Amino acid sequence: MINFTVNPTLEFAFEWYLYGIGFIVFPLNLYTLYLVFSKTSKRSRTYRYFVIHIQVWCTLVDLHVGLLIMPMPLFPLAGGYCTGLLCRTGLPAHYLAELCYFLLCGTFFSMGLSIFYRHQLILPCGHWLRMGKVKLSALFFLFSIFTQLPSLTYLFCANDKSDYIKYLKENHPAMLWLTQKETWILYDPYAFPMRWIALEVAALSIILPLLYFIIATHLYRGISMATFMSIKTRTLHKRIVMVLIGQVLIFCVFLIIPLPVFIISISNRSNFDDDRKSLRNAIMINFTVNPILEHAFEWYLYGIGTIVLTLNLFTMYLICSKTPKHSRTYRYFVLQIQLSAIWSTLVDLNAGLVMPMPLFPLPGGYCTGLLCRAGISTHYLVVLCFFVLFGTFFSMGLSIFYRHQLILPRGHWLRIRKEVLSTLFALFCILIQAPSFTLLLGIAHDGMNIQYLEENHPAMLWLAKKDNWVVYDPNSLTLRLGCYEVAALSIILPTLYFGIALHLYRGISLATFMSIKTRTLHTRIVMVLIGQVLIFCVFLIIPFPIFILSMYTEQIGHEINLSLFAMLLLYSWTHSIVLIATTPSYQAAVSKSFHSLFSKFICRTVYDEESRTLRLVTKATSNEDILL
Repeated sequence: MINFTVNPTLEFAFEWYLYGIGFIVFPLNLYTLYLVFSKTSKRSRTYRYFVIHIQVWCTLVDLHVGLLIMPMPLFPLAGGYCTGLLCRTGLPAHYLAELCYFLLCGTFFSMGLSIFYRHQLILPCGHWLRMGKVKLSALFFLFSIFTQLPSLTYLFCANDKSDYIKYLKENHPAMLWLTQKETWILYDPYAFPMRWIALEVAALSIILPLLYFIIATHLYRGISMATFMSIKTRTLHKRIVMVLIGQVLIFCVFLIIPLPVFIISISNRSNFDDDRKSLRNAIMINFTVNPILEHAFEWYLYGIGTIVLTLNLFTMYLICSKTPKHSRTYRYFVLQIQLSAIWSTLVDLNAGLVMPMPLFPLPGGYCTGLLCRAGISTHYLVVLCFFVLFGTFFSMGLSIFYRHQLILPRGHWLRIRKEVLSTLFALFCILIQAPSFTLLLGIAHDGMNIQYLEENHPAMLWLAKKDNWVVYDPNSLTLRLGCYEVAALSIILPTLYFGIALHLYRGISLATFMSIKTRTLHTRIVMVLIGQVLIFCVFLIIPFPIFILSMYTEQIGHEINLSLFAMLLLYSWTHSIVLIATTPSYQAAVSKSFHSLFSKFICRTVYDEESRTLRLVTKATSNEDILL
């Protein structure tokens, strides 16, 4: 149970990070509240109260986390201490933790409230999903209870410090320094209330994102088919719904994803080994020691490979056959993104070809896919995975650069000739593929792998029993250089892509030489591009700095790394869903396909029912003839 809080430097840094949230983010939230309250357009006067509701909950969370409570969690221990203003007043830590739970669950509720209201506003009168005010109020009340279940259950947790100290002495004697803190708290993760809270949080983590995304998608489709609206009103509603989808995506990434990781971290008994093991050996115990989790993750990779591959092929079919005529040239660049995503599905997303099993924070792992069984060196398979992954980075930039050049008027200083543009694309490709070229120069043979494990991670020597495995020395020149290159790309690419996308949006707004219809079309495409860049940053850019930090500091457990790796595999799926959901022609094709399948199913069911009825009538008639 050695934790970062034992290190006074990191503890001091984290405390100042919380101060930054309190003194920087909190004023920003107040300013946003002022803008929403006073600068909202007249057409959205009612809806602004729901936006204010979300903002108030976020402001309260930042106020308590950054100033009033300032919690210092001690994961994977189910406890921690706090140093905020309320903690110094002598209030019990149990009720302060309950307050944090209540505020966090309140943000879940406020997001759903906003989506439900917008959904009801769009539905036409007489729709079967349209509710009256009484039913809607009852639904909101039940939904608030549902989202607040973890905080309500938390009230029943034990609140006796003698029990906390007893639990520490029996299970984690090295953490008894915690009792010297002024305001601290600790729970038994295997007690009934904590297990029940874990189940409730896991249920919310699955149900809420699915529910919100389904409602948001139904909203977007309903607006597209709302013939009773004017074009201006429809455009306004579409813009609001796109903002809602972005909010849901941010909600899932920053609030939903961490919760299962915390639960796994707290509930995993391998984190609670005795203190005779060194930190280095203990932190290298990975899920692969557990055959059940290993088998479950392998099936997760199989599911990702088959489902995402099918979805990508279907998306490629839509791009090739259903793209509008005015976007014929642009579709080849979108197709290149999708083709790269297909390769990511086949290789990097482990669709039966490589099946990598990473062992972060150890810079290595093993694989069980078809290519591994074919006798190909694991080192070259790792290089291949990196090459395909960074190919998606290049494809994203290619699409954004092309759209940027298309929008710029002739004679603009940023307009580039075709010959120079091709050279620029080649140099950009080499720049992005630099980490995979650097990794290709790395040396990783079995003798060096085993020697590195024996000297640094003897607890991981079981890895040498695998058929296809690889381990790199994080202090080697090639790996350090590759990490520097990845870190540089993680900073440069998002800044570059967002800068070009925002310049695109501004250029379209000022493009007086375009007609209103053309400008609206370009604005929609640029908004989709911004959404794609956001997804790219969340699913592909964010995990890499954490992997690098994990390798060199060993302060990030394998649960977080594994969760981020699993999230990385969902990029292709998310990209395809957003592309289909934001393109009207693709939506129409998908709706038509589902409608035809549904019609065939209904016709088949009616035919079977009629056949069954006819057989029964025939049988009854023959029985009557026999009786006569």
